[in-house]
Amino acid sequence: MDGRLKRKNTPLTKGEKWLLFGSLLLIGLLLAYAISSYVLDLDPEVSIPPPAPMPSPNALDYYMQAHSLMVATMPAGSSATARMIYAENIRRYISTRGIVQPPSSWSKDTPRLADMQALLAKNAPVFPIVRQALNTEYRNLAMRTSDAYSNFPFSDLRGISRLLAADGDIKCLSGDIDGGVERYIELFRMGVDIPRGGPIDTASIGIVAQKQARAGMWSFQDKLSGNKAAQVARRLETIIMQKVPVVDLLQEEKWTRQALLIESFQQPGWRGQYNSWGTSNFSLSPAINLHFTSKRTIIRNYTRCLDATISNAKLPYARRKKERPDSGDFVSDRYTDEARYLLIDSLRNDTMNALLIVALALHAHHADHANYPASLEELAPKYLCAIPDDPFVIKGPLRYRRSGKSYTLYSIGPDGIDDGGRACTSRDRDYKKNKWVIRPSLLEEINSSKLGDIVAGTNRP
Repeated sequence: MDGRLKRKNTPLTKGEKWLLFGSLLLIGLLLAYAISSYVLDLDPEVSIPPPAPMPSPNALDYYMQAHSLMVATMPAGSSATARMIYAENIRRYISTRGIVQPPSSWSKDTPRLADMQALLAKNAPVFPIVRQALNTEYRNLAMRTSDAYSNFPFSDLRGISRLLAADGDIKCLSGDIDGGVERYIELFRMGVDIPRGGPIDTASIGIVAQKQARAGMWSFQDKLSGNKAAQVARRLETIIMQKVPVVDLLQEEKWTRQALLIESFQQPGWRGQYNSWGTSNFSLSPAINLHFTSKRTIIRNYTRCLDATISNAKLPYARRKKERPDSGDFVSDRYTDEARYLLIDSLRNDTMNALLIVALALHAHHADHANYPASLEELAPKYLCAIPDDPFVIKGPLRYRRSGKSYTLYSIGPDGIDDGGRACTSRDRDYKKNKWVIRPSLLEEINSSKLGDIVAGTNRP
């Protein structure tokens, strides 16, 4: 022997093989986890333009000043009804399981009117500031951070719109129809202005304000003189021309949500924040899937879906894609659904605005000629600059049919079928009478699956 030890080449035991396999597997898993964590946490690369410059002065500042002057207390001994109407905005939506009572059908209860008049008198300093706001350019503050979003005066704007609506109602119920309608016009103008430069949440406040104004005008428009009805129709027509296109609202929503998502990604455990949504509305699978979805994928999914929604909004309703896009993660799904709902809500709002101004023009024509026109074309240019198109058709005006001393005015609605003026209806339980009743559908209930037309004076507000 040469003195060197020879290595004994013996095979690994079964236990040693399992130990080696387990070690390699663990190293592989740790390596995969490190790589996936790195990839999942890569910050998204998104180009968000800077906010548009704010006008100076800005009408929003006046609205905030007006809200700071608002008084919500009632005199000692007053009933709680007026306070509830003011604070909770049940003013025109008093309902018995869906049986809606418009303000013109309210009981002229003297104590209640007195209570509301006293409350509105306390808020008298608010109205001049609101008028100042309406004569000033409006633009929302950019909400590109969570602090800016949470500090935005959403509730202040809602409170002012409720006050304007309540004042319009009480003026009309007290016999001052012209004064009440003037207040409704101010509210309507505020509703058209509020979305300017803002995301979907501001658009929702604006749409609700327009609904509040319309509800009052529908209730009292037949009490206007012909000249006043013509003036109101023309003024509303001018205000509507200044509305923010829904495409602009969706574009601002995209930039706002991208910025807020990216900010939320910087928070430790941010996935848990979104997983909390899944406790009742989502199954466990999407919540688990979110843990394996990167920040960049979520932003990419959301941006792709919003871009598709914006492209859809540029098309006439009849040519839009109706299917819901699959974003691939439920965070994007949630925010994309909000954008898709705005598309139909804005169209319904546009439709009811068009029906209202035509109804006012028809009222003015009847006051002048003692009858309704044979066709809507007779309303232009004396009562309206142009006859509004039906938002739910590719091209064409609202439908109109004169019937003796009355008429039927309608839109074909989101189902795309002309039902000849047969209104959309809903089935509700009247618990006072303990029976089911069929009533005209409220505007927000009408969608593509609801059969029937949107009929002026029937489907409101």
